[in-house]
Amino acid sequence: MSNQNDHKEENKFTSEVMELMRKSPTSFHVCKNNMDELDKAGFTRLRENDTWNIEPGGKYYVTRNNSAVIALKLPNKDKFNGFMIGASHSDHPCFKIINNCEVNVENHYKIVTIEQYPKTIDYTWFDTPLSVAGRLIVKTKDGFETKLVHVDRPLLMIPSLSSHMQKEYDKIEDLFDCETRMRPIFSTNKDITLMDVVLGENNIDPKEVIDSELFVYRHSEPVIWGANNEFMSSRAIDDQISVFCSLKAFIDAKVTDSIAIHAVFDNEEIGSSTTQGADSTFMANVMMRCLGSMKMNKTDFRAMLPNSFILSIDNAHALHPNYVEKFNKIARAYMGKGAVLKKAASYSYCTNAVSSSLLHTMAEKEGAKLQDYYNRPGVIPGQTLARFLLPYTSVIGADVGIAQLAMHSAYETCSSHDALHLKKLIQSVYSSTLIMHDDGNYTVK
Repeated sequence: MSNQNDHKEENKFTSEVMELMRKSPTSFHVCKNNMDELDKAGFTRLRENDTWNIEPGGKYYVTRNNSAVIALKLPNKDKFNGFMIGASHSDHPCFKIINNCEVNVENHYKIVTIEQYPKTIDYTWFDTPLSVAGRLIVKTKDGFETKLVHVDRPLLMIPSLSSHMQKEYDKIEDLFDCETRMRPIFSTNKDITLMDVVLGENNIDPKEVIDSELFVYRHSEPVIWGANNEFMSSRAIDDQISVFCSLKAFIDAKVTDSIAIHAVFDNEEIGSSTTQGADSTFMANVMMRCLGSMKMNKTDFRAMLPNSFILSIDNAHALHPNYVEKFNKIARAYMGKGAVLKKAASYSYCTNAVSSSLLHTMAEKEGAKLQDYYNRPGVIPGQTLARFLLPYTSVIGADVGIAQLAMHSAYETCSSHDALHLKKLIQSVYSSTLIMHDDGNYTVK
C-alpha cells in the first residue's frame, strides 16, 4: 500500500504550482505572475514598439495585451540550430461582467449582469463562493495605464433554486440562463455598486477610471486531497497547470544550441483569433525580430524550422469512473500515470509518429512518465494551440498535457503527482537540440 511519502517530491512541486495558480484569477494575473518569475530569474523585458538589442546567451520576454507572454532563452553563440517551443494558454472558462449594468431586484438584492466566457459547466457555478478580478484602464497625466485588480475574498454567490420549486420547469436549461437565472448576488445595499467595492479594496480613485475588464471567478483555494493525497483540485487547472509547469521547466532548462521559447497565449477558449491569441502573428513576429536583431535573415529563419519542435501543452480527459463508456476502450489517460501524449487521426492534435518518437526520446533524458491518449472513435477533439501556430511556423510538434476530470468546471481535478512529470517532459524539450539529417531522420542532443 502506497503512502504520502512515496510522492513527496511530486506533491511539493504541485504545491508550488498551486500557489501561482491561487494568485492568478484571470489571464492578466497569469501574465503578471509569469513576468514576476521571469524577472526573478534574470530575464530582460522587451517591448514590441522598441528596437531590440538581443545578444547571444541573453534571456528576454515580451508581453501583449497584458495577457500573453513569450520568453526567449538564447544559446551562447551567434548561430542557432533551431527553436524549442512550449505553448500554453492563460484563459479559462468563467463569466465576464457587463460594465455598469447592475440590477436592483425588488428594491432589495443587488445583482451583477454577466456573460459567459465561453460555455461553462453551468451547474458548477451555483452555491459556491465567487469573487471579481481583472483590469482597469486609468488616466495618467498624458494618457492612460493598466492596473490589475483583485478582490481576494468571497464577494458573490449564484444561489440555486430550491428543488421544491424546480418541477415547473420543463427543461433543465431553463435553470441555467445566464441572463436571468445565473446573475450573482453581491449585496442588499441598493446604494453600493460592485465597482465601489473593487476600487475601494484596490485603492483606486473612481475619477481615474476610463474602462474595465472584470471577470467573475471561483474563490476557492486549490487543495490536495484523497486517501494518500493523490488528487489536486483548483479552478483553471485547464490550462494554468500547463502554464506554470512550462514556466518552471523553462527557467530550469539548460542552455543548448537552440533557442528555447516559453509562450503563453490568451483566448484559446474562444478560438485564439485575437491579437493576443495563438492565431495571430505574435509568435512569428517575436521569432523573426529575435533573428533580425542578431543580423540573421528570412533564409536563416526557414533553415532553422526543420530543426525545431513545438510542444502544444493543454490537458487531456482522464478516465471518469462514472462515465467509462465515454472513453476509448484501450488508449485511455489515467490520473497519476504521468503526462499525456495526445493523438488523433483527424490531426486535431498535431502529434504524428515522428514527433511522438522525438518526444519519447527527449522524455527519457529527464525521466518523465508519458502515456498515449486517443479519444473514443467518432469523437472529434477541439483544436489546440499547435493547429493555430503551425501556419505561421510550420514546425513539427506534439500535443501534451496532464489527465484531468471535470474540464471546464468551475473547480477541476487532476492528480497531485502528474505536474512534476509534465514539468520534466517540457524541460526535456527546452533542454534538447534537434538536428534533421533528412526528412524524418533526426538526432536528438
